[in-house]
Amino acid sequence: MAFDDLTAFGSIRALAKAGLSVPDNCSVIGFDDVAVSSLYTPPLTTVRQPMELMGSMAATVVLDGIGAVVDKRKVTVVHRKVAPEFVVRGSSRNLSHT
Repeated sequence: MAFDDLTAFGSIRALAKAGLSVPDNCSVIGFDDVAVSSLYTPPLTTVRQPMELMGSMAATVVLDGIGAVVDKRKVTVVHRKVAPEFVVRGSSRNLSHT
């Protein structure tokens, strides 16, 4: 599991230079689902975050905070969670049968 997709790309390249095949010898998983992840060879298994939803939620929190200050209301702390999506592609394989 790499810090991000770009690091995963580097890991796949380093593994290939070491004579190891992805996913035959080693599975590689990235994080972010950058645009080229599905086009890479092999296509990168990655974790996709709902960036548009996160941005929308952040803007709502900021606007609510500004509104509270303008209206002289107490600003409340808001914690929101969004679920990431695991996108399985060709850089990983199911090893549960071994």
